[in-house]
Amino acid sequence: KNQENSMTSVSSLVKESSEFGDANNKVISAYQLKLYTKFGMGHEAESMLRQMDKPGLIHFTIVLDAWAKSSAHDSTKRAEALFREMQNTSDFDLDIKAYNALMIGYSSRGQIQKAEALMEKILNHASITPNRKTFTMLIHTYNNALNKPAHATNRVEELLDKMRELHALGNNEAEPDDVTYRAVIKCI
Repeated sequence: KNQENSMTSVSSLVKESSEFGDANNKVISAYQLKLYTKFGMGHEAESMLRQMDKPGLIHFTIVLDAWAKSSAHDSTKRAEALFREMQNTSDFDLDIKAYNALMIGYSSRGQIQKAEALMEKILNHASITPNRKTFTMLIHTYNNALNKPAHATNRVEELLDKMRELHALGNNEAEPDDVTYRAVIKCI
């Protein structure tokens, strides 16, 4: 019922706001996409994205997040296809939020190999730096894996050490917090 009421309210606002111009519509569209994300409605979010006139990076990233929270059987595949599309466009440069949106999908499904491969890309990227959220989601991936590998404890401790190292080098966004420590403890 809450989902239905929320979606109806936002749809009404979208219709009412159409007279205020493109910039307002893009902001309201982002809110509508976030609502789809809240309810794990990946198909609906991507459908709306495809109907938008020149969606921005924020819109694509929100849809990635919707796929991450979706229970659809093809959600990982759809998120990866959307991420590749984002990488191949010259309209915008991906930021850590886009990478994190893909990472959360891997994390919630315990897809360790995919999450580790994505972290490797982030660490080797010239202009993207992992943050606390990136590392913590990777640690959560080990906690969410159906078959936790024997090296899980060592790996999450390595990730924690890497966070501390990056923080010591001046990356304040990589400083571990209580959520990170709880995730590490849970894995140990």
